[in-house]
Amino acid sequence: MCNLYTVRTPIGGAALFKGVQWVWQPSDGLHSIRPTDSAPIIVVTDDGLTGIEATWGFPSPPQYGPGPVYNTRNLGSAFWRPWIGQRALVPVIAFCEHDARKRKHWFGTGETIAFAGIWGKLAGEPLPRFSILTTESAEPVAAVHPKAMPVLLETAERAAAWIKAGQFEAGRIATGLSPVQAPAPPINRQPDLFG
Repeated sequence: MCNLYTVRTPIGGAALFKGVQWVWQPSDGLHSIRPTDSAPIIVVTDDGLTGIEATWGFPSPPQYGPGPVYNTRNLGSAFWRPWIGQRALVPVIAFCEHDARKRKHWFGTGETIAFAGIWGKLAGEPLPRFSILTTESAEPVAAVHPKAMPVLLETAERAAAWIKAGQFEAGRIATGLSPVQAPAPPINRQPDLFG
């Protein structure tokens, strides 16, 4: 399950995000994002596609312990029902999966693409929350982490299909989405850059 990814800012120059009105972005550079970190996401507002700041992960239901829920696999779950109609694009340049020995392996296309996400505002919290949708792993990610990987939206058409779907369609579209056909081989990064 993905619990670390990177985003390069400014995002406005990325072809997939043309026309987005940015309300917030972190300072320029490469940023490592982990659960409970704030990160830029793109949502639909009355003004169109808007880039906002949100916290990665929703509070876990009490029966599952204190950690955040930051990946979404089962959109049919009652836990996600309140937010399924609130889709997000999560800009990403590379993501990390851990193998059975807990070693990091980085994957990316070399371009800024998006994860499919959902988001929501929680009472009493200053920032909205978001979660990344996951799907069955495909190669080469499956060789490292066979259970699941993020849903990747590498084209404007796939991103639009996800973010503009109605609430009823969102689950169907998410089920029909697949990981990018051929993610780039793992990116070898220096540990000090990505922690």
